[in-house]
Amino acid sequence: FELARIKSGDISPEEAAKARETVASDVVSSFGTLEGTAGSASEIISVGGQWTDIAGDLAALQSVDATKLNAAAPQLVDLKNAVLVLVG
Repeated sequence: FELARIKSGDISPEEAAKARETVASDVVSSFGTLEGTAGSASEIISVGGQWTDIAGDLAALQSVDATKLNAAAPQLVDLKNAVLVLVG
């Protein structure tokens, strides 16, 4: 159900805000350990980025709203090839 909602472009402003907060928190918390810092650096370097890109990425994240997410949603989820994993 949630995947179908995302694909249909039904992301609310509240959900978009929560997503931004979650992504930003994950980025910041990744620097809590040496392994996390090395992992973040590896991700950036592997796509040709610079270490200093992190600050710009976090700043750009603030401009991602429900309208932008909903516009991108149809291309983000491929329901024909999706796999749902239930945990718990």
